[in-house]
Amino acid sequence: MKHELHPKQESQLKQKLEILVKEYFSIYNRDVPNGLLNYLQLYLEPTIEMKLCQNDILNITKQCNLKIDINEFDPTHQKILYVLCKMRTISRERPRFSYFYKIPLKKLAFGLENPSTNQKNTIQETEIVQFIFHNGQTYQKFKNMTDGTSMAHLHYLKTVKDEIRNYEMTVLNTEDNNILHFYIKIKPFFKRFSLLSQINSHFLETRNPFNFLRIYHKNFLRQDNSLLYKIVSNCTTQLNENLNEWLRSGQFTDYGKEFFITKNDQAFWISYSIESEILPFFISQDIAKEILYIGKASNLIRQVKLYYEQFTENLTSEKKDNNTF
Repeated sequence: MKHELHPKQESQLKQKLEILVKEYFSIYNRDVPNGLLNYLQLYLEPTIEMKLCQNDILNITKQCNLKIDINEFDPTHQKILYVLCKMRTISRERPRFSYFYKIPLKKLAFGLENPSTNQKNTIQETEIVQFIFHNGQTYQKFKNMTDGTSMAHLHYLKTVKDEIRNYEMTVLNTEDNNILHFYIKIKPFFKRFSLLSQINSHFLETRNPFNFLRIYHKNFLRQDNSLLYKIVSNCTTQLNENLNEWLRSGQFTDYGKEFFITKNDQAFWISYSIESEILPFFISQDIAKEILYIGKASNLIRQVKLYYEQFTENLTSEKKDNNTF
């Protein structure tokens, strides 16, 4: 049964319609087109001839692939149906945000260009562009970084260079005419670059080359954190070399002065000591003392061997001299 709305009910319905339309368009960061709101409100007027409205409804429902009998709906529900279908077609007609380009994505990803403030982007697009640009700035910072503060830092920078090369290949091999596809391809590097940047700050702020593991050691134990595992493996190269030299011969080469055992000008047995400030936190004081003792013992054995070889050489030389006479 068809019925008409009371004026007060119709006014409330107009207000709700206005709120609904504005909220719908705000989702896509767009303004309501001029005249559209007034046009939609006309269908809430009970005096409007419904024949034209029914034709409009039939056309719009066909566009939305809806098979309905319009006579089964009263005038109010017909109008609501029309509004919903109209909004559906507007949603289809709007530019898909994944195809919104005309943005130099590759230049942004390489930190070669700043985001344009003249382009009208949606909120989602603006956030993605800022992510890509921030990653490009981090890329430029690492690409221009050549000097390390220590040998461990230099080994760390080798890991960074590997990540930089992988990032460059990904950016160059990804089409930049689809902002969403481009973002998905380089998104894994956002987290990796963030981790690299945080760890790099530890090398700059402290002498201890393994200070970053105080924070990230739990992540290191996870099997899926291949980047952190690679960083630790590379950074411990110098430590392993120093330990190998020290334990075998009681000597070591430490140009960067980052080995936790240091040499002073004291007598032989006390000429080596532990520098706690740069002792890796995964090596306890007790273990460090044992390492120090083994190295000293190896050094003593080496020196005794040298003395013995020198003594036997001198003794042999004296015997030869005596036989000559």
